[in-house]
Amino acid sequence: MYHNLDSMAITEPSPPARPPGRPRNAAADREIVAATLRLLSREGYDGTSIEAVAAEAGVTRATVYRRYPTKADMVTAAVCEMSEAKEPGACGDPRTMLIGLLRGFHECVGPNDGLGIAASLYLQRHEHPEMLDSFRERVIHPTRRQMEALLKLARDQGAIPPDSDPETMIEMLIGSYLYRTLAGRPIPRNWPERMVAAVWPAGAA
Repeated sequence: MYHNLDSMAITEPSPPARPPGRPRNAAADREIVAATLRLLSREGYDGTSIEAVAAEAGVTRATVYRRYPTKADMVTAAVCEMSEAKEPGACGDPRTMLIGLLRGFHECVGPNDGLGIAASLYLQRHEHPEMLDSFRERVIHPTRRQMEALLKLARDQGAIPPDSDPETMIEMLIGSYLYRTLAGRPIPRNWPERMVAAVWPAGAA
């Protein structure tokens, strides 16, 4: 049985249609997010407005409004960017990976005054609960889940005792960061190693 070759000709797919309107400026996106984080750190939630962010970022108010119709939308998007902490490489060693995860947490939260921002969102929890919820879901919970997974892996591998409590260990790790910040004590470069050594059960590999 013969086929019509013309009907079997392969045609290249058409390029996707360009969406209507002007394309988004990625540089402006980054500047707006960075400016929002700086203002939240310096001025708190009340002192952070779309107008102030536009001035801080060097863009027009219309540029900000095109991306974020409300202040709450803008703040939510900015604080969720803090979830982009560097993750440790896949080295296969839970203890080393946990140290890397803590270091990534510090690199994410420290420069952006993440604790100050979290406190500001907490103060607004009744008026704008969605912002604190987003911060928890995009920043706090993912870090906690990753730490929990590493500690459970270590437990399954026998690197830590079977009765180790990952939840308590995580609270100690993050709690030490909170304590040092509130006490005005600097976070040393070897803080991740020191903290993991403190909570890792004595004698564990």
